[in-house]
Amino acid sequence: MTFVTAWKKPWFLPNGGFKIDFIGEEAIDGGRPRREFFTDILDEIELRLFINETDGCGKSPHENIIAVSNGHFRVAGELMAASIVQGGPAPDFMAPWVYDYISAGIKGVTVDQEKVLQEVNSDKALQDLLMEEDVLEQLGNIGYRGVPHRETLKNRSSLIRSLCIKSYLVPKIPMLDQLCEGLQTLGVLELARKNQTQMKPIFYSNWQQFNYK
Repeated sequence: MTFVTAWKKPWFLPNGGFKIDFIGEEAIDGGRPRREFFTDILDEIELRLFINETDGCGKSPHENIIAVSNGHFRVAGELMAASIVQGGPAPDFMAPWVYDYISAGIKGVTVDQEKVLQEVNSDKALQDLLMEEDVLEQLGNIGYRGVPHRETLKNRSSLIRSLCIKSYLVPKIPMLDQLCEGLQTLGVLELARKNQTQMKPIFYSNWQQFNYK
């Protein structure tokens, strides 16, 4: 992205307005070239930095430490913010839980644990699950200090939620946090956190069909 090079220059101010000129094209930037630029750049961001969710409900950040090291997710957030404020297209391709994280942090993320909860319907089923070798390892990683073979259904929901967050969301936190850093540009992140419901359609267009609550 040539924008990444410009962004690293001390003279570049991401809070300023963009004037877009396409080389070889005679056009006054009355809005159309700028919208075309944002359309193209958001398509590239979606293609390079995001991957499809397995359930088909939008996209989440690709686990790409090289992109994080180069600041690409921050630049992506800044470009998204600029597009939103300056009349470009919305970055409405994200999965519902990604917007949950952007607008409310990890506490606001709803994880898909219904299938596991249905299968773990007794104390013994929960204990058997927790005693599996790979699950025991994950329990240690989330700071669990209980006794797995003594657990009861009372703690089922919180334990399974913690395991789901650890295995799926935590590896993506560096990308998500850098994206949020970029979205601070022009006050977009603050708007999303103060107006969570109103900002939903900007980040994923089909949020109603996802049965999101």
